[in-house]
Amino acid sequence: MQRFKTPLITIRDGAKQLGIKSNPRPLPLYGPRLAKEALAAINNMQTRIQQLVVERLATVAGLSHDVKTPLTRIKLMVELLKEQSPKEALFAEIDQIEYLTNQAMRYARSDYHAEGKVKLDLVSLVEMVTNELQSMTQQVSSHIEVDKHIILGQAVNLRRAFTNIINNAIQYGDHALVTIKKIDQKLVISIADHGPGIPIEEYNKVFAPFYRLNHPHSDNSKGTGLGLCIAKAAITTNNGVIELSQNKPSGLIVTVIFG
Repeated sequence: MQRFKTPLITIRDGAKQLGIKSNPRPLPLYGPRLAKEALAAINNMQTRIQQLVVERLATVAGLSHDVKTPLTRIKLMVELLKEQSPKEALFAEIDQIEYLTNQAMRYARSDYHAEGKVKLDLVSLVEMVTNELQSMTQQVSSHIEVDKHIILGQAVNLRRAFTNIINNAIQYGDHALVTIKKIDQKLVISIADHGPGIPIEEYNKVFAPFYRLNHPHSDNSKGTGLGLCIAKAAITTNNGVIELSQNKPSGLIVTVIFG
């Protein structure tokens, strides 16, 4: 069994990286025949995942781009309308469609692995996002129990991730409370709100691209359903974990954990 131990460790580590790295190196094929076949299967699976992601995102980007031409024609036709009131309403709808398609294109073209990783202080990064939102008179408060926590990470991606999470809390819960503390040597960042919350059965679904809940508390037409999806991709790429839980008596808590 000892001759299987090292290949099994390689298989385990390779499986953990499936879908996380954009261009992972193929696992070396070594060990007994069965171990080599398992390693080859992991390599093939990673290749298929990459191809599927590229194809799906190319489709989204292509459709988003193609929508722009008919939208331009519609704008020209609306301009010819004589009555001002319908024109304003139609232009507002066109602007919303353009916003959604632009966001879709941005998402499809984004590569969370392209940004290099540098040493950064996560506490300072989250505090900076919080301070910027407060300066824009957004309803955000914070409770920070940690001086600093250095990781090797992507500043731009992580900044975007926490901005999305906190903005979601403000949009759907009126106010965001950002708490930073350490538990068992891990940095735990939680963003809590007092909004309508999310049903437990929807927890996994809200991380899917373009998935939006029907919130009577907020104007859902202004969202894209990409905020939490983008946040999770960035956090996962930086070796973090994102979880959802209920904020009693009402609301949602988004918890992000870094080792």
